[in-house]
Amino acid sequence: MTDVHGLHARPKFDSGNTRADMAAVLTFNPPGNTVQRERITMHFVAYDASNAAFGMAWRNQVMEPPRRELKRLLMSGILKKELSPDLDLDQSLALLLGPLIYWKVLMKKTSEDPRPLADAVLDAFWKAFGLTRTLPKVSPRARMKSY
Repeated sequence: MTDVHGLHARPKFDSGNTRADMAAVLTFNPPGNTVQRERITMHFVAYDASNAAFGMAWRNQVMEPPRRELKRLLMSGILKKELSPDLDLDQSLALLLGPLIYWKVLMKKTSEDPRPLADAVLDAFWKAFGLTRTLPKVSPRARMKSY
């Protein structure tokens, strides 16, 4: 499970640009194993429904790293006065991760570039909860150079 989902290959998302780092977390696609990951993910989702112990392990292995990274970035954004201090972290994680999970798991768009969706999600999130209301978008080239 960890090898197929590239959990040992996760970069550090700490360029100093909160929005760019959040986009990088939301769009992270581990190198290699793409075919295996696409084939097995739906089986993991199905098995999760019938085996609670497996489901807990899978969610802890696959979903916790981006949740933890986004939570750290949200708290950093609050400290840097980029995001509202009243931000509900659990609600924010659901708002940020939900569309990407829907897109990858239910729409099965695992081989398409998730950056346009992630940028749209972050734009809406920043409009709702950002103190500056907008942050400059980070070009894909600049985003790739930061990691």
